Amino acid sequence: MSIRNRNLFITAIAVFFVFNIVVFQPDASAATGKAPSIEEAALVVSKLDPTLKVLSVHPTAMPELWEVVIELKNGQKTVVYLNLDKKLLFAGTLFDMNSRTNLTKARQDDLNRVDFASISVDGDLVLGNPAAKKKVIVFDDPD
Repeated sequence: MSIRNRNLFITAIAVFFVFNIVVFQPDASAATGKAPSIEEAALVVSKLDPTLKVLSVHPTAMPELWEVVIELKNGQKTVVYLNLDKKLLFAGTLFDMNSRTNLTKARQDDLNRVDFASISVDGDLVLGNPAAKKKVIVFDDPD
């Protein structure tokens, strides 16, 4: 990268941060650093879709950004992110660049994990050893 391009890049970053400080000034409740409540997060989410249910609010590795777990109409759980002053909400992917981990996908996988022990197989067709350590459950629609 040439010196001129590097200077332009640094200038662009500085302008970006100054713009964010001026335009997105946090309100008084954000200054406390207190997590948004489920009710506060639900109020923000309801502006997008009033049928979405907020289940929880958790901190993220990014300061002043909160993970909001919502339940979709189909019962699936997903993650959106809310900034501390509750003015910005985004649905996207958050990566940990040190571990090269997709934090959003890991969290969604955890939220939607199925406990196979809770699936009853009484009276179902069992192929192989019923006492095997690993099992595969196949759902099929014959129609």
